[in-house]
Amino acid sequence: MKLLTWAALFLLPLAHGKPVSGAAGSVGGNQKLRIQAPYNTKFKPDPYARHKITQKWQSRMAHHKGLGNQLDNIGVGNVTARSEKKDLEYLATVGFGTPPQWLPVDLDTGSADVWIYSDRMSSFDLVGDRKWYRPSDSSTAVMVPNSTWKITYGDGGQASGVVFDDVINIGGIEIQHATVEAAETVTGNFEKDIANSGVFGLAIGIPAQTKPLKPTVWSQMADTLQNGLFTVDLKWRADSEFWFGEIDNSKIHNNYGTFNLLPIPDPYFPGIQFWSLNYTILPTNSTGFGSRENFASIDEPTAPRSCIIDTGSTLIMVPTKQADAYYAQIQDVMFDEMYGYMFPCNQNIPDLHLSFGDDHIYAVPGKYIAYIEVPELPGMCLGGIQPDDSMDFSIMGDVFLKSVYAVFDADYSSIGFASKPLN
Repeated sequence: MKLLTWAALFLLPLAHGKPVSGAAGSVGGNQKLRIQAPYNTKFKPDPYARHKITQKWQSRMAHHKGLGNQLDNIGVGNVTARSEKKDLEYLATVGFGTPPQWLPVDLDTGSADVWIYSDRMSSFDLVGDRKWYRPSDSSTAVMVPNSTWKITYGDGGQASGVVFDDVINIGGIEIQHATVEAAETVTGNFEKDIANSGVFGLAIGIPAQTKPLKPTVWSQMADTLQNGLFTVDLKWRADSEFWFGEIDNSKIHNNYGTFNLLPIPDPYFPGIQFWSLNYTILPTNSTGFGSRENFASIDEPTAPRSCIIDTGSTLIMVPTKQADAYYAQIQDVMFDEMYGYMFPCNQNIPDLHLSFGDDHIYAVPGKYIAYIEVPELPGMCLGGIQPDDSMDFSIMGDVFLKSVYAVFDADYSSIGFASKPLN
């Protein structure tokens, strides 16, 4: 673990060939940019989200387990499927081609492929307000011969198509010869999400799901940046931001001067690495950011466990024992096999307190955990923390990420969290 003050962060010496954000003499590119992700007012939280997140990651891991042994010599890359839900809460606008065709996409740390709807799909699939990519309207688009891609989702749906070499414009920075996966077919839950035109994957160490393998856009993009990192500042029911190439100090809470850079654990499979950390759930009486030296020892339900930090998943998914321990604090809790944990929306919900192996406590406000009112049960809210015992890791999705300023640092193979003002 690296525990840094913000001042020390900018003076840190080189590591892995590059300095941390802001250090002089950075290697590689010198670009930095900000991407706004406006709050999607058409957002419809999915009451079935817990099952869809589980399906997403079960499908993904089954693919990676078979692929991992073939990837010992491959660097940054990815194979992925994003969170299937009725609509996306945050969308960022990215330009594809020359001149740029601006499309709303999901920036997904659990994915590495960049795929988008295209005019190669049938006209039936391109009705309504959805925007799509037109390779024929781009002077720089070149179809890659004999190159295809296919992603299978946990709900049985699929997205597949062909690969183009084209320019991507993100926040004013142009990525030349980017791997653009143009969809020809999309089925399942994703096709219902008409506000979104595709997925922009930002995973650290998974190969793109193209045949033959092509460089991931994040690996191409990282070479143009001042530093190979990006930050995620998700907001609760408000506009959010992604920064690339530097850390924005103005987003950090003035009362806390430390920032924790935590190393990613060993890969799950050879050649396969996710944005992941080990975490612990702390006792309820833990308070805010600060030292945890005087807190009680952790019992069995909150033993250390690995988790994946995923902007493409909505909920926090943990083992049943951990979910049971949290919801035991709330009165009139219900559990439904389809929806999961629910509770009266008018209750004062306790915060969730987490540690990631450092000396800080990260508190997820209770109001974030009151995820959505269940349509069939007025007055009952679906919990933002849900149980799953089918995977040997947990998921820290948007419910958690809204409570921190997160740094994803590919140069250091690390993830960092800092406090921020919460809305």
